[in-house]
Amino acid sequence: MVHDRMTDAIKGFLVKHLRPDKPGSTCPLSKIRSVLLKTPNFPCAVSPCPGAETGVGGRIRDTHATGRGSFVVASTAGYRVGNLNMKGSYALWEDSSFTYPSNFASPLQILIDASNGASEYGNKFGEPLIQGYMRTFGMRLPSGERREWLKPIMFSAGIGLIDNIHTLKGEPEIGILVVKIGGPAYRIGMGGGAASSMVSGQNDAELDFYAVQRGDAEMAQKLYRVVRACIEMGENNPIISIHDQGWWEL
Repeated sequence: MVHDRMTDAIKGFLVKHLRPDKPGSTCPLSKIRSVLLKTPNFPCAVSPCPGAETGVGGRIRDTHATGRGSFVVASTAGYRVGNLNMKGSYALWEDSSFTYPSNFASPLQILIDASNGASEYGNKFGEPLIQGYMRTFGMRLPSGERREWLKPIMFSAGIGLIDNIHTLKGEPEIGILVVKIGGPAYRIGMGGGAASSMVSGQNDAELDFYAVQRGDAEMAQKLYRVVRACIEMGENNPIISIHDQGWWEL
């Protein structure tokens, strides 16, 4: 088992795989399965659809930034929100007197829009969403304390494959090239790290909204093609070390 930054990889076995070094035929390739997860909770609370998109996009970048580069395979998604309070529906445990943060979307909207955002980004990028789960919870305990997922949990996990010879990053040396690939850095998603660490209500609602990044699956797919072309070169892979910078860049 190998741990790299935010990704865990488990050793697999020898498989036959189409490789560019022998077009039209198969050759042995030792691959390791990698698993990574991300929880873009704050963005999904403020703006669920783009929040989920950027969560999936960031997790995809972390997946193929494992070691010296890895393949993206598939994803899973999970959602935990508060009481849905659906119109025309009654649930015994839901308390109509509960109030919710004005700068957050409602639990029902989060559940619908975050799911749409995660699925939409995966469809545009070309990563199938193969598994998921959903939970809702909110109630008053006998002690009078309220327990509820006011700040939702949006769980995005990815499955990848990495060549055994690419699992460990190389050490930087004088004279090697430093390259940034991906899209430009726009003035969006500013202060997201600080905003997500605040207690709800401490920050201005408008600042919360601007702290949410936006997804760009088309640019992400272009970036991934560059990384994949490099790692499919096998021992001639020019990547020594690769890291996610955010905003569709590596």
